[in-house]
Amino acid sequence: MSVTEELIRACFEAWQNHDLQLIQGILAPDFTFRSPYDNDLSREEYFEKCWPHNDKIHSFKIRNLISKESEGFVRYTCKLANGHEFENAEFFTTEGNQITRIIVFFGELPAS
Repeated sequence: MSVTEELIRACFEAWQNHDLQLIQGILAPDFTFRSPYDNDLSREEYFEKCWPHNDKIHSFKIRNLISKESEGFVRYTCKLANGHEFENAEFFTTEGNQITRIIVFFGELPAS
């Protein structure tokens, strides 16, 4: 398993297990996050805006994970604590032992 694949799996593990220490350790100081709702959030903005929603996550099922060198693409199903499920895809960029960028592509929006 490549370092990039290990980092991607660790990111999903951190979200699923509500492990702030793990996610803080794998996101680079210059980390950026983009989604249809977010335009290049900084690491600090990511923790302020996104991380508080981790308590809504029950589990992830990785459907496909493809990585090459410092890039990886993952398609997954997320099951929320309220029982709803949705599918998304994310593109990761890594450097060394940290994630430097995540771009989210919504497959479907989660039910509220």
